[in-house]
Amino acid sequence: MKKAGFSLLEVLFSVAFLILVGLAVIALNVASLRLITSSETKTTAYALNDEAISYLAVLFHTKSIAEFETLVLGEKDCDGPSGCYLRCSVTQLNQECSLEQMPDTVQLGRSRLSFVRQLRVSETPAGSDKYLVHTSVSWGSGINREIQASYFLEK
Repeated sequence: MKKAGFSLLEVLFSVAFLILVGLAVIALNVASLRLITSSETKTTAYALNDEAISYLAVLFHTKSIAEFETLVLGEKDCDGPSGCYLRCSVTQLNQECSLEQMPDTVQLGRSRLSFVRQLRVSETPAGSDKYLVHTSVSWGSGINREIQASYFLEK
């Protein structure tokens, strides 16, 4: 008599294969979600970094050299070893920002991450009225938790 059907071993191999395929798809989804979150965080950090550079560029181009030096290098000590920090309103669209000596964290949306924008300004070379702006945006602690950029200001 001939049996028409699958053996228990064939069924177990088929089920095991389907489970492995399902786990592989889940692992790919988790990995892509992690990459999307990381990319979104870095994009936000780059935008905050650009905002800091743009703010200093507007100050530089709208004020005289003496006013810029008094504000940025004198009062706010942005040329010191720890630099200064940018504070902008994230709830209002009035574009009012200020330079502070204490870190100010920015928390956007529902994210639990807090971003800190730091600026250091140095006159390069001294007496040239040309300034090197070094900015960094950090979030959290650990490796790959900071981006940096430098920008050269001259009239």
